[in-house]
Amino acid sequence: MSIQGVIFDVSGTMLNGTHAVPGIVDAVSRLRALGVQIVAAQNNGPAQTVATQLNQAGILCDHVVTRREVGINKGSPRWIEHICRLTGLATNQLIYVGDSELDMITASHSKVVYIHAAWTGTTSAYGFQAPAPGWVAAVVTHIFRKQHSWGWALSQPASGGRTLRQFALVDVNVVKQAAIQNDLVAMLKDRREPQVGLMPLREFVILHLTASIYADGLQDQTDTWGTMPSHDGQRTGRMAHSLDTVAKLFRDRYERDLLIRHQPAQHSSDARSQGGLRGAVANQVATLHLNPAALGRITGRTVLLIDDFLTKGISTGVGRLLLRMGGADDVIVVATGKYGPSTTVFLRPAAEHLWEPTQPALDGSAAAVHYREVDGEFHEAAMDEFIASYRAMQREQW
Repeated sequence: MSIQGVIFDVSGTMLNGTHAVPGIVDAVSRLRALGVQIVAAQNNGPAQTVATQLNQAGILCDHVVTRREVGINKGSPRWIEHICRLTGLATNQLIYVGDSELDMITASHSKVVYIHAAWTGTTSAYGFQAPAPGWVAAVVTHIFRKQHSWGWALSQPASGGRTLRQFALVDVNVVKQAAIQNDLVAMLKDRREPQVGLMPLREFVILHLTASIYADGLQDQTDTWGTMPSHDGQRTGRMAHSLDTVAKLFRDRYERDLLIRHQPAQHSSDARSQGGLRGAVANQVATLHLNPAALGRITGRTVLLIDDFLTKGISTGVGRLLLRMGGADDVIVVATGKYGPSTTVFLRPAAEHLWEPTQPALDGSAAAVHYREVDGEFHEAAMDEFIASYRAMQREQW
């Protein structure tokens, strides 16, 4: 599902006193022209009074909601429940834009993406930081209303009646004819910081990743979110900070260190060149373990495991196996990038090499697990949409 409604806090976010915040009239008009419903949300005052103030400031909204209609202050899930009934939309068709902790809590407790209105001069540790109302209009228009989520996907039957699900936003090889390839390589390989118009490419990619997770309803299907550690075991991977931003959107379910490296791993490409697939598998088996603190907290849960890049998916494959061994009911893997169609599926620990998931593997070798390679599918329409979004955002001003 794509975004069909945007909720704006009123005081500070839309109005300064009785005057429209600079840029908000144009942003709201642009969204409404797309058919997006605009909901104004404010604790105080009768809805009709708030609507009159907005109209006098030139801000046209489809709905105004106050405490009188909901029956409780912001911060309660009842606000989103009321707005869903009012608009006829699902939670993952809404985005909440606000400037206070209560706004953030209202959104995150209902699993609605939160955008913080940084143009108000306030800050938040959660959500995406919007420098201006025009940023919200551009991001909703070109990113959160896309129709296709993943450039690469693998979905196949797994043990226990589950479905093995792995997704990647974009494949660099597939976009090799587009100008974006050089920028993606610069970001993912050379650790440079290209721009997409006024926006860092890193932020653009992470917004797309979030939009895909959101549109597919993965935030409703998962109980715990975590990110993969980098090869050296530190939280300094190319996308680590940005991935943390995504995971923290639904703050009460984010586990920062689900998986730990007890020793540095080789880069996967080096391990494959030296020892083939078996060597690459052994490289991950020998260096990863489950955080003991996660035991009990993930039991019976579905985990969303986020990574920056998949080639063969070996590190996330071992991560998925460890989480399952530690009690997780299911693990869904998503990544920003993918090279090549194939991935490595880890079926189960080899019976003769059972080990505790919170401890290093018994012999630290590929013999500790049964594994095989399978192919996922490229989705050209998703790639085309991603490229079109990139080009459109290059032209945006706010």
